[in-house]
Amino acid sequence: MPRLPRNVLFVLLVALLGACAANRTDAPVPDAWAEHRARLQALDDWEARGKLALLSPTGSDSAGIVWRQAGKDTEVRLSGPLGVAPTLLHADGEVLAIDRGGERQVLDLDDPGAVRAATGWAFPVTALPHWLKGVPDPRLPLSAFTLDEQTGLATGFTQSGWAVAYEAHGQFGAFSLPTRMVIRGDDARATVIVREWYPGPPRE
Repeated sequence: MPRLPRNVLFVLLVALLGACAANRTDAPVPDAWAEHRARLQALDDWEARGKLALLSPTGSDSAGIVWRQAGKDTEVRLSGPLGVAPTLLHADGEVLAIDRGGERQVLDLDDPGAVRAATGWAFPVTALPHWLKGVPDPRLPLSAFTLDEQTGLATGFTQSGWAVAYEAHGQFGAFSLPTRMVIRGDDARATVIVREWYPGPPRE
């Protein structure tokens, strides 16, 4: 399988999505956080609009992002000022289709080796829908969890060797959701800035 261009690798980091179960995290947590986490884990339909930036040993890149989540069905649109062709990604929990510049590539979400071969990255691909909403993935081991006791919101945690830090939240309808987050791995850092959140069924 040919390797994708480096300036779209970060697209895959946010687009390889599967079904996200809402099991409990075993660690004891304050009541306010437990309630907040449960509400966000039950939020299956939403739309987020903002910007994504990636810094890695090979360079940096950024793009505008529109992420629509409807249960297992995910659609991510990427556009950027750095010569990145508009990119549409669609995942249904089984396969990921990538349409970019008139070309299409399909990856099997049940085959992590195919993802790594195509992108050169090892990433907990099913965790991102949880992380974007501001909660850990309940299926992954959790460490270094920190909580703002005044707001009852997570300020950071570590899962699968990736450190997630929340720098700002905003109120969108009945939900407090991240507006700026940073994800750090051994050799990469992704920053996500969300300017608009739309909890509920995806808009037309």
